[in-house]
Amino acid sequence: MADRSHWLFTAAAALCLLAYWPGLAGDFKFDDHWNLLQNPAIAIDKITLETLTRAAASGEAGPLGRPVAMISFAINHALFGFDARAFKTVNLLLHLVNGFLVYLLGRRLLAQLETPASGWLAAAAASLWLLHPLHLSSVLYVVQRMNLLASLFCLTGMLTYLAFRQRGARLAPLAISLLIFTALAGASKETGLLLPVYVLLIEYLLLSRNPEQQRPLFLFHCTFTGLPALLAIGSLLLQPEFLLSSYANRDFTMWERLLTEARALWFYLGLLVLPLPSRMGLFHDDFILSTSLLTPTTTAFAAFGIMGLASTALYLRERAAMISFAIALFLLGHSLESSIFPLELVFEHRNYLPTVGLCIALPLILSRWQAIPIRTTACLLLVMGLVLAAATGLRSAQWSSLQQFSLTELQNHPESARSQYAVGRLYARSVSNLGSAVDQASFGTAIQHFARATELSPRYKDGLFALVVLYSSQRLSVPEGIWLELMHRLERGPINNSDINQWHNLKRCVSEGFCTIDTLQMNKLSSYFEKQNQIIPDQ
Repeated sequence: MADRSHWLFTAAAALCLLAYWPGLAGDFKFDDHWNLLQNPAIAIDKITLETLTRAAASGEAGPLGRPVAMISFAINHALFGFDARAFKTVNLLLHLVNGFLVYLLGRRLLAQLETPASGWLAAAAASLWLLHPLHLSSVLYVVQRMNLLASLFCLTGMLTYLAFRQRGARLAPLAISLLIFTALAGASKETGLLLPVYVLLIEYLLLSRNPEQQRPLFLFHCTFTGLPALLAIGSLLLQPEFLLSSYANRDFTMWERLLTEARALWFYLGLLVLPLPSRMGLFHDDFILSTSLLTPTTTAFAAFGIMGLASTALYLRERAAMISFAIALFLLGHSLESSIFPLELVFEHRNYLPTVGLCIALPLILSRWQAIPIRTTACLLLVMGLVLAAATGLRSAQWSSLQQFSLTELQNHPESARSQYAVGRLYARSVSNLGSAVDQASFGTAIQHFARATELSPRYKDGLFALVVLYSSQRLSVPEGIWLELMHRLERGPINNSDINQWHNLKRCVSEGFCTIDTLQMNKLSSYFEKQNQIIPDQ
């Protein structure tokens, strides 16, 4: 019987396109402004070697600069300008391509395990992954094209490795392909450097092991995975200040972050199993910090649970290789962004690639559960896909406009400083002349949200800058308490990219005559930025 599983994937891709369509109308958000809109190297009109080289070198989002992603943004601008729909459409196309790669990867892995109907199970797995609302921010949050591209090269690298291995290729083609795709993935986003780890999992958990190949393969993976890992760990041990100094700009320590990430991983798994849009969001700065194993009390359970998951993966290596692979891929896929590095605590897009194995394992588990007839399994997977598509469509509609997005984020995350600030900006934009009752109400509401954003986070300064701009743009005196608190937070430092962005916006507002601020106050603000040596030329 002919395998027509590709039609199932095609139907899922069409459903994905339909679900994401409303969200394409949304605009740029959050870090999009810093990385794209305010980056002159991205705003190119002609595609030349010079302009692309300049764009490639302009990235500041990670230690490697992410040149591949920056080049793609520049090409996007050259073709369509800063049209948010065009940027999001490219992201959606990349997501669909990645979904197809997940389908191909699932087919190869399940066939390797001699699984009946591997094509249909792979198509079901790719459909679940493609339609899951947990991945929406990777698509509609434009700057996360970095994540999409890194995943694309990782998936392609895994497929290439599988193809070479199953054809009995020598180590040279394996090495060359792994170097190329790791370089491309890492140049898109640093998480792409985990590709050799993913290949190692495939090799030792899923591929048949020929005793004659054990020694050369062991040396191969020691070279591509073990040696780089040892060098990275060694450099951190020899120069710990490189890592620890970065925590000066955070409201948590390395130990607190490590504890919190144990709970964050279970939070992600909860969203994967029960993807309620009300629990999701772009901003999770309201996620409770773990300050010890018992504060909150769920921290200890989460930490021991993660160790239990890792032990389960080891235990199931021979008994249920795909489940072992799925768990290992999820945990190791989070090994950079959900570990000791001083990144923000929670972002949903970190699950984009790590959830691939779990989505492949679920249809396999259901198909082997003898208590469930095959037709029931098919119907269950179909219902899952439709529910996920509906949830993604709902979230996509919420991302279709700035107003809808901001209000939904605040409704779902009222304790988020960023959500409060975003809604404050909505009302501030509608204030033009305080002579009208509508403007008076909008002015007051904006003040409340900016003040609340300031209260929720002790180092967050965006709300204070927004209050200064709002008062001064209406030719009103900025309350002394706002100035004192802003100066206090700047003095505590250090100053981050968001602070610099707010400072330039304020200077622009003053220079263009929209804001009236005393020269003495502006000089005081300027001095704080000069102390931090983070002044960036006006753009």
